[in-house]
Amino acid sequence: KKQGVNLSRQTMADWIRVVAENWLILIYHSIKKGLLSGDYLQVDETPIEYLDKNHKGKTRKGWLWVYSHPGGDVLYDWKLSRGADSLRSFLTGFSGIVQSDGYAVYDKIAQEQRLTQIGCWAHARRKFFEAYKLGQEGAIWYLHQIGQLYKNEKYIQGEALDAATYRKEKSLPILREIRKRLEVENTTASGLKTELAKAISYTLSQWRKLIGYIDYSEVKIDNNY
Repeated sequence: KKQGVNLSRQTMADWIRVVAENWLILIYHSIKKGLLSGDYLQVDETPIEYLDKNHKGKTRKGWLWVYSHPGGDVLYDWKLSRGADSLRSFLTGFSGIVQSDGYAVYDKIAQEQRLTQIGCWAHARRKFFEAYKLGQEGAIWYLHQIGQLYKNEKYIQGEALDAATYRKEKSLPILREIRKRLEVENTTASGLKTELAKAISYTLSQWRKLIGYIDYSEVKIDNNY
């Protein structure tokens, strides 16, 4: 418009489509190939509202699947579904570690493809933080303990230490204390619908995966790295 030229939305959309389908797609496949050739992927998915010309007047929900390797590339894969096929179509041929939250689809695909699963402490912590914001007694203890785990990770990075060795010495005792309290409080919280009860139940259900990062120096404590 600044140059006195009016372009329709359709024309501009077509330009973007041509660029994406003819040039950007090559970059996409190059990044995907690089990620899948490794042995450690962090994966997450988030809902995105989008407009569909065939459903005028309201938005629909799609899913942006995010795949990354710490310190490396990040790839966004747009899907209309959060189902297993969306994850399966991307991970076909991959072998190694997948780090994610507790969404059941990750379990399904990991079992199919014999992948090693690692949990994400950011997701677990978020549930305790929600309980804390509501003033639910006991959440602060878990937040403090999880905070100590993160302090250990920061120290490892700062001192360039072998992560697995340091975690087994410093973080494993903290994890054992967290597990003990989870088991005790899960007995009394069972059946309750409080945010704290949900956080305890979720963390226990994901425990095997949440402590998995201890054994792998290259694996991070959560998906935010």
